[in-house]
Amino acid sequence: MRWTKFLVCNAVGATLWVAVWTSVGYFSGSHVDTIYGDATRYSTYLAIALGALVLAYIARRVVRVHRARAHSAT
Repeated sequence: MRWTKFLVCNAVGATLWVAVWTSVGYFSGSHVDTIYGDATRYSTYLAIALGALVLAYIARRVVRVHRARAHSAT
């Protein structure tokens, strides 16, 4: 990729990133207490779900490595 095209794509991406997060902050600003209450209420469930996803990812990687080693041994 040429540097000019990269520069344009990088600028567009940065602009969109800033616009999205600024908008989220602006529109959720008056509801921070509600958002914080919901986040703390469901944080245990979120941690369990995140832990399950991490364990599933690790299991998948282990199975892939095991299969690759078994396949290369034959």
